[in-house]
Amino acid sequence: MKNNAAADLNFFICGGAGFIGSNLTKYLYRNFPNCTVTVTVYDNLSSGSLDFFDSSLLEKISFINSDIKDLDILTDAMNSQDIVFLLAANPDIALSAIPTKITKAA
Repeated sequence: MKNNAAADLNFFICGGAGFIGSNLTKYLYRNFPNCTVTVTVYDNLSSGSLDFFDSSLLEKISFINSDIKDLDILTDAMNSQDIVFLLAANPDIALSAIPTKITKAA
């Protein structure tokens, strides 16, 4: 999809430091040439890596190293975003059976 209207677009990719997220980031910058594109990648790097991004792309993105279980940081980070992609996942089936604790400041 190509967008020809000039606009500011703020994209948020939760779990964006994996193979799919890094390629989505490249796609967003490439396919909205008439827009001011901002991409925020939010990832705890448990299975992703910044090595998926070339140096020129790393200079463009805003990276937040945090877990989606931290609702305060996640909520603040998503506040000014236009479009959110949720790619965060736990690739370890054994760990997915362990109850998780979601943190939120009182």
